[in-house]
Amino acid sequence: MQAKNNNPDTVAWLYLPGTKIDDSVLQADNNNFYLQRTFEGEYSVWGSYFADYLNTLDSRDTLDANTVIYGHSYKTEEPNERKFTQLFRYCDIDFVRENPCIHLSLDGEDLVFQVCAVFFTDISFDYISPNPPEDFYTSVAAKNEFNFDGLPLAPGDKVLTLSTCSYRYDTEKPRDQRLVIMGKRLPEDTAVQDVTITVNPDPERP
Repeated sequence: MQAKNNNPDTVAWLYLPGTKIDDSVLQADNNNFYLQRTFEGEYSVWGSYFADYLNTLDSRDTLDANTVIYGHSYKTEEPNERKFTQLFRYCDIDFVRENPCIHLSLDGEDLVFQVCAVFFTDISFDYISPNPPEDFYTSVAAKNEFNFDGLPLAPGDKVLTLSTCSYRYDTEKPRDQRLVIMGKRLPEDTAVQDVTITVNPDPERP
């Protein structure tokens, strides 16, 4: 990976069809370093895409149960804005149907994750644990904006979690709410699963 030659903190490449997200993922020994630093290490309010420092991103076989990647978003949540603001496109059920996959390249191997959850939460819900407890999956199902019939999420699955700030339900302005997109890793050489996606009429929201 050429990016790793230019910055040894590069651990992956993230690509989301239907968006402009097609960039390197960095990782430091804490979750603050790349919060407002570019790939070159220079200051930027937009920072970089970066993996949680607790995650291991060496290969398909060493991935944690839950791999988390962070990125900034613009407070208007306008989905044509830069960086992870484009994750708000997944709030549109038609977009999810048309763009079901997230691609994460590790050491030259393309891992495919199929979107299985879109939800809003505050940080009281520990959605970033690399090895979440069993009730994690129940909580995700309750919060999910959509029902993904044919793509269950359960212990033993490998999950890719994309996290960004959200202000949609942040009426008291604590700045502790997030939009979360989750994908379930597909086995090697497996086609995208045939899934029926419907709107959850009563998702748990912050």
